[in-house]
Amino acid sequence: GPLESSHHRSTQQLQTKVSELETANRELIDKKYKSDSTIRDLKAKMTSLEEECQRSKQQVLSLRRENSALDSECHEKERLMNQLQTRVAVLEQEIKDKDQLVLRTKEVLEATQQQKNS
Repeated sequence: GPLESSHHRSTQQLQTKVSELETANRELIDKKYKSDSTIRDLKAKMTSLEEECQRSKQQVLSLRRENSALDSECHEKERLMNQLQTRVAVLEQEIKDKDQLVLRTKEVLEATQQQKNS
């Protein structure tokens, strides 16, 4: 009767609904697996990047220390170079003075020689 066909129709509707829900559920489970997998990959990448970041920080510290040491060494060498330049200037002046002395001595000798000769 009409009751039976109505019952049959609602049963069919419910089965269709169940089938749709099962499909949706499978899709969601699939999505969840894919998301979990993506999360695992990203976590691994993040760990790797954090390690790299740590290494870079260490390298920066080490390079800063090295740079500081080189700076000190450079200043020390500049100081030494200035000292040596001063020393060279002093020695050059001494040489000039001695050259003058030698020249004057020669002149005196020559003059003396000429006086003897005359």
